[in-house]
Amino acid sequence: MPLKANLLRAATGVHQIREAESRCLAVRHRLLRSGLPPSSYISLLRLLDAELRSLSRLASSSLSLPLSSNVGYLESIARLLFHPSVRCVSRVSRPVPADAKDHPIHVDLVCTLHRRPAWFVVSDRNPVYLSWLGPKGLRARVERVIAAAHSAGALKPASVLFVFSRGVRDHVSDNLVDEFGAVEVGLLNDEEDVFEELEDGWIGVRWSGSSTSRVFEIKIALDDGRDAFHSLVGVDEREEVGGLDDGFGSLVSRIDVDSADVVNFDTTALIAMVSGISNGGCERLMKAQEAEMRARFKSNYEFVMAQVLV
Repeated sequence: MPLKANLLRAATGVHQIREAESRCLAVRHRLLRSGLPPSSYISLLRLLDAELRSLSRLASSSLSLPLSSNVGYLESIARLLFHPSVRCVSRVSRPVPADAKDHPIHVDLVCTLHRRPAWFVVSDRNPVYLSWLGPKGLRARVERVIAAAHSAGALKPASVLFVFSRGVRDHVSDNLVDEFGAVEVGLLNDEEDVFEELEDGWIGVRWSGSSTSRVFEIKIALDDGRDAFHSLVGVDEREEVGGLDDGFGSLVSRIDVDSADVVNFDTTALIAMVSGISNGGCERLMKAQEAEMRARFKSNYEFVMAQVLV
């Protein structure tokens, strides 16, 4: 190959590496300034740092073009983390247990979406190379993820969302809809701006490539066909949730999830209410020494005893 062509190729490679590094650093900077709980993005920071190290090694070695990197994938996960409806992130780009006969399933985000548990599976692949059939095709992957979602126990989501940050071809999206009942949702459409706070105020930022992003949601049902989770939104304030007619049912029924006045039950309180109070343990709790009860329930003592007296 002529010297001029080699020099041009090398310059192009260096430019692509520097651009990828800049994108990684930009996402990293936004995460650290986002105000999100560090636990929700610490895994993504590790992935960004690993990608930066990989890009640094590429810069000092012979590079094959075009550059293959994970930057777009990491940016897509960050976009989801920044979305105002995504909360309570518990896993980022980590496997979740699958059926005993299968390997753990890789899920990119375990969180809540609109207050309902959700899994996100992200693809940043060129849609031309995204096949539907075959052992490595999308159909097989969707089947494994849905099977894992149904058997996930405490991690069971209300829905699984498949994000194609670079778009998806029509025959693939049609099969998602026809075979799995997926519904396309406008979670990352062009109308949704991402906002970043700067020193001189707020500005709207539209992420590059957002116009091609497509998101498909698959609902996860219980064995009897009902939705896995029922939102409290829209429940009449006089209606007893779950048909409960005791004090706890009345309390939950009156929770207004659209306001800031929401009761946050921690694990200790919930265990006490379900395993003790709700199963005939009230009398035993009333007879126990106050010092023993305070040591057992700590800051929840007053709350638990109040429920005993209901």
